[in-house]
Amino acid sequence: MYSIGNSIRMSFAMLVIWIVVPTVSFSGGPAPTITTIETSLSFKFPFGIAVDHNGHIIISHDGRMISRIGKNGQMHPVAGGVVKDFEGDGKPASQALLFGPGRFTFDQQGNLFVPDMGNHRIRKIDYPSGVITTVVGHGPTGRGKGSFAGDGGPGSEAFLNRPISVVFDSTGALYIADAANFRVRKVTPGEDGIITGAPDEIIETIAGIGKRGFSNDKKLAVSARIAAIDLAIDRADQLFLADGGNNRIRRVDKDTGIITTVIGSGPFGEVAGYSGNGSDAKHARMSSSEGIVFDSAGNLYIADVLNHRVRMVTPGRDGLITGETDEIITTIVGSGTIGIEAGGLQGDGGPALESKLNQPQDMVIDAEGNLVVVDGLNHRLRRVILHPKVMMPIHAPYERAVDFPQQNM
Repeated sequence: MYSIGNSIRMSFAMLVIWIVVPTVSFSGGPAPTITTIETSLSFKFPFGIAVDHNGHIIISHDGRMISRIGKNGQMHPVAGGVVKDFEGDGKPASQALLFGPGRFTFDQQGNLFVPDMGNHRIRKIDYPSGVITTVVGHGPTGRGKGSFAGDGGPGSEAFLNRPISVVFDSTGALYIADAANFRVRKVTPGEDGIITGAPDEIIETIAGIGKRGFSNDKKLAVSARIAAIDLAIDRADQLFLADGGNNRIRRVDKDTGIITTVIGSGPFGEVAGYSGNGSDAKHARMSSSEGIVFDSAGNLYIADVLNHRVRMVTPGRDGLITGETDEIITTIVGSGTIGIEAGGLQGDGGPALESKLNQPQDMVIDAEGNLVVVDGLNHRLRRVILHPKVMMPIHAPYERAVDFPQQNM
């Protein structure tokens, strides 16, 4: 820097600018990292998880409660109380009782739909009023036994048996994993286009014959044996089942009704082994594949519960997951010994692949694009930064001088 007359001249040989950019692949940049989400209150046995329209995390926990976690970690009650029971329809959800809230979801209007497993119902928490109502399911509550009935009639008059998961497609239809009935059921909205419990919302079975087991792959889903524990919809509006009891992920084609296995192989039952990393997902082995979620790129994340890992399947050239050989499975969270009792807790602040989980139950993509894992028997939520940001230099050469007028000081 030097002065000429009334101006100051600065000359640059090179200007170096540092910018922060996220990595765009797991192979080309830093590996995903993991941390525990700190909360103001402790909780036990977290299970379901979702993110609301404000970016807040919603979880079910302790077998009877749903809470919202603010961005500062403060926990606020949403629904449920000190006991497992059925109570509160037509009142604020904070005054209601639940019996085993499952894997829930939001509709396009911001209403929260909760599978109340032990009460054999789907309950809706209205946005913005916060009032809770039953929209699907009828019959016994509490410790009463669920049953199967009602197909072809209003969803509000149907009988369910331990519904565990719900998801919406783009048309507003609600899909229910009716777990102890070994079926997936669909409720089509009525004239108003939304699910409210109205009598013109019709329920039907779209997968499962009501018997435990595995059968009829590549045939009509309504004639198959399934054990669906979670549901997800991909960006082509296709339905995916986490067929946890069969250690597979299956897809039900929305146009043909045909069910196919797209991920998983090997024995049926809880423990089928662990294999397949880096190869086509259809030949991988998982042990109790339960929670599933898609990200915006079409990748599918799977809670491989009894292997204490989270696995990711990338779509092939068509951008979808259909069971083709170019759809690759990898483990992105979890390490250590395989087995039911082999879970652990370690790794916060380090690479997610070197961490330990203890029976991960469910997952969600948060408002920042990170994966939040429900680490069930560690009684916590773990945030996985999928694309860690890195500092990259940009070297910008300047060959000309720049004159700045000199001010009198």
